[in-house]
Amino acid sequence: MAAPDQATPAKPEKESPPLWLDAGFQARAFLPLLVFAGVLALLIYLLALMPLARNIDAETDLGIRAILAAQLDEIRWRLFPLFAVAFFLAAYITFYQALHVVRPVYRLHDVLRSLAAGDHPSLRMEKGEAFRFFEDDVSQLNTKMKLIANRNRDILFGVNAHVTRLASRLANDEVIPRSDLEEFVIAIRGHLERAPEIALASRH
Repeated sequence: MAAPDQATPAKPEKESPPLWLDAGFQARAFLPLLVFAGVLALLIYLLALMPLARNIDAETDLGIRAILAAQLDEIRWRLFPLFAVAFFLAAYITFYQALHVVRPVYRLHDVLRSLAAGDHPSLRMEKGEAFRFFEDDVSQLNTKMKLIANRNRDILFGVNAHVTRLASRLANDEVIPRSDLEEFVIAIRGHLERAPEIALASRH
């Protein structure tokens, strides 16, 4: 009898990161765009529209003046939507450029908090994001911290073994010769000096 087909589990949907991570920084990213748009609009008005309006007002023929005024109004109505489309396109690009800066920084922030908590997460930057060199930096930091953690664990195991043996002899009311105590101290110091920071402090 054929076994019933097992339903394949659905792949979990990838959670999309939020679009607003640092509202202050992302809002300030629009400031150069707003300044540029304001200056551009002012220059267009002062250098193009205002001189045309003055020339039309100076025209003595009322028919020609009416035709030129209608054409100027048509230019204004066509210029406004083009300017609006260009502004919103630039705002869209500005927003996502700021987002590609904010996301890796906040991802690095989360990784550093995990490192401080004793974990060793990896950092992955997505295509198009800034600060991709942080991946190698975090990888090297992870490797270094793992080596330090393993070294400290070995030191503690070694010290614990010597202390346990000494404690066992003391619990049995054994008289411990001075030579054994000196050997114990030398062994403990040998383990502790494997940590450079402890060895450096002991020289002072």
